[in-house]
Amino acid sequence: MVASFQVNFLHNLLGIIDVQTENIYKALTNLSQEEKITKLLTFKLRYFTLKEITNLLGFPLVFRFPEKKTVKQHHCLLGNSLSVHVVAKQIKILHE
Repeated sequence: MVASFQVNFLHNLLGIIDVQTENIYKALTNLSQEEKITKLLTFKLRYFTLKEITNLLGFPLVFRFPEKKTVKQHHCLLGNSLSVHVVAKQIKILHE
């Protein structure tokens, strides 16, 4: 899911809509760019903040990114991350 932050804007927006993604995408194909934007705005979608993503991935609340990196680089770093809690659970199961 986090890797989707690295794809184009429209695909990213549609990717966070669960079951209806394919139907919505098909419905938008025949619309003008302005109509697509108007339609997408009705969903009130937004990007996750970096803090929301780090929380979802189980990073500590005190986690901070290196200051010399751009926001885009932060998203890329998170796109290559794993959920700490999921990996911990998998390791525990493997060692049982």
